[in-house]
Amino acid sequence: MNIFTNLLSVLLACVLLISLFSCATSPKDEQGSDDKTTQTTQNSQNTTAPDEIAPEPIVYSEGLEFMLNSDSTGYVVKGIGACTDTELMIPNEYQGLPVVEIGEKAFMNCSALTSVTVPDSVTRIGKFAFSNCTSITSIKLPFVGAEEGADEMSTRKFGYIFGEGSNQSALPTSLKTVEITKATSIPDSAFLGCDKLTSVVLHESVTSIETMAFYGCKNLTNIEIRGDLTFIGMESFFGCLALKKIVIPKSVIYIDNNAFEGNQLTIYCEISSQPATWHKDWNRFNLTVVWGYTGDKS
Repeated sequence: MNIFTNLLSVLLACVLLISLFSCATSPKDEQGSDDKTTQTTQNSQNTTAPDEIAPEPIVYSEGLEFMLNSDSTGYVVKGIGACTDTELMIPNEYQGLPVVEIGEKAFMNCSALTSVTVPDSVTRIGKFAFSNCTSITSIKLPFVGAEEGADEMSTRKFGYIFGEGSNQSALPTSLKTVEITKATSIPDSAFLGCDKLTSVVLHESVTSIETMAFYGCKNLTNIEIRGDLTFIGMESFFGCLALKKIVIPKSVIYIDNNAFEGNQLTIYCEISSQPATWHKDWNRFNLTVVWGYTGDKS
């Protein structure tokens, strides 16, 4: 009996020692686990390269005046409202709905504006929307004229959003730079007579430049075609006297006759030789052509 009692005491003592040992070592293990977790988290947060710079967020203009369109599916910019920005950045949405239209005369007489950006969400711009904005130097638009594919000549010209009459008389003399961001086509005579413009950028969406599109833009020094253009119309760059270089993308299937008449420029073609589909008189005055060009598009 004494032997049994002694054995039982020994067993209980062993169990007690094991329990004490476990309690003493477990905090250390947990601390080690926490250290590893912290280190892993820190490592995952430091995966960005030290030289990588996040793009700056777009800051849209605030205080503009809006109204719902007729079917309540989007907003129309009605006016400048309380906005005091000189560099106007129109938002692509307002109160959860897209901004789809710039109203007629919305920014008329806003003579302090120096630049304007209209988002791609906009599908229509009203007449005289930027009339008498005499200080604008640059404008970024989704399309030319009142809307993409406008039927009437007067509504598809660039000057429609600025005022009455020809492009030449409607545009502010301060305006030098234009970007077209969403249109698939630059319409017939769209920029005809815009003789104060110096730079035009056509974004990737543009696939055709129609007849006489830039006719008489005599101070145009830069035309940048970023996308897969397929068509260049007759006399589309006639009389662009200041233009010394144009890059023709290899995607161009057809160039009509006299597309570059009245100029002294060098034509840089990305394709290695003239396609049979181009009009025989596309370069009737034998301007200098560089085939197989791989350089800068501007």
